[in-house]
Amino acid sequence: MQAERPAPARARRALLLAAARSLFLESSWNRDGQQNLGRAWVEEPALRALNASGPQPPSRMLAPFNTNPLACGLAIGASLALGKEAADGRPKGPEEREEIVASLASMGGAVGDQLFWNTWLPFCSLCAFLLVWRTGSWKAAFALPVMFTALAAPARVLSFFQGYRRGKDAAGDKVMAGLLSFRRRLHTASLFLAGAATVLVLDGISGTCGTADHKVWLFAALFLAVAAGISALAKGRQKLKGPLFVLELIVLYLFFALAGSAP
Repeated sequence: MQAERPAPARARRALLLAAARSLFLESSWNRDGQQNLGRAWVEEPALRALNASGPQPPSRMLAPFNTNPLACGLAIGASLALGKEAADGRPKGPEEREEIVASLASMGGAVGDQLFWNTWLPFCSLCAFLLVWRTGSWKAAFALPVMFTALAAPARVLSFFQGYRRGKDAAGDKVMAGLLSFRRRLHTASLFLAGAATVLVLDGISGTCGTADHKVWLFAALFLAVAAGISALAKGRQKLKGPLFVLELIVLYLFFALAGSAP
């Protein structure tokens, strides 16, 4: 027997509340289940509001659950969609549903770690460093949390609705490929900022702060172009990665040599 369909306004409100609750997923992190209590706190009220829950909270939510918190919405949204499908008479077995959710959690963890922790956070840190260096004001350091949150907060909410809308297909090839492509471009831009920041620091340490200032961005842009070209050549060519990495180190050495000899 199919469950009674909730009113659209009620369903929409339940999803918005679940998306808001997902922002606090790790507030009840524990060693045994990791984020499982947070997941239950997010999903159980939403399942009841969507008429997709039984008389008791599903015990499967107490199983261990772990993903990148900034990409958690992908798995949680899909879990709600699968629960709603089961209530609407399109059931998948509980084990099959949990396998799908676990797969999406693992994928969200991998992509989230690479995109947010390993790429976006260093990029924001470099931007904040350059702003502090250029302005001389400690207030410029607030660029770090502002920039990081500007991408991270919408990503958390959008990934939730992507997961709910697509269900088991939430992590489509095009979505993951787009995120990984964006991460590669951001990584290249981080190389540019790292080169510029390093030259500014070395210039300041040498006691001639400002002498290379009019050259630093030209050198950094040259390094960015070379790094981007090397990354493009290495894409899909495993055998070229080693030699091209050596070439990139040589270019980096020349970059510093030119910066150090700037009049």
